[in-house]
Amino acid sequence: MTMRSLLYIGRDYPDGGMLRQDLQGLVQGRLEVCTSLRALALEIMAAWDDPIGALLVAVAGPDDFAALFALRELFKDPPLVLLLAEGQPDTLRLAHRLQPRLLSAPPHDFTTIKAVLAKMLVE
Repeated sequence: MTMRSLLYIGRDYPDGGMLRQDLQGLVQGRLEVCTSLRALALEIMAAWDDPIGALLVAVAGPDDFAALFALRELFKDPPLVLLLAEGQPDTLRLAHRLQPRLLSAPPHDFTTIKAVLAKMLVE
């Protein structure tokens, strides 16, 4: 069974379309795009019969991150790759509390992201 991955890119994420293309090229298997954090939350909650191999989340800024952080209880089980649009110290500090497998701030190293995703999707 091929594991599915979920992707959320904040609406105001810089070069979000390009990031989406790059991430789609890295993921082997099914990649489902969630257009809102609400849609992402619903997919995670419904995952009991269709496990999630990876969550790829790119937050656009402080407001987007705050909304994501409010949902932090949902991120305890599925492995998370968290991409930030900016590397503000307060945001980074809170982001670590989500316990992502990979936390990245610009510039993103897609070689590392690809390696982490490959390992996550094999486990």
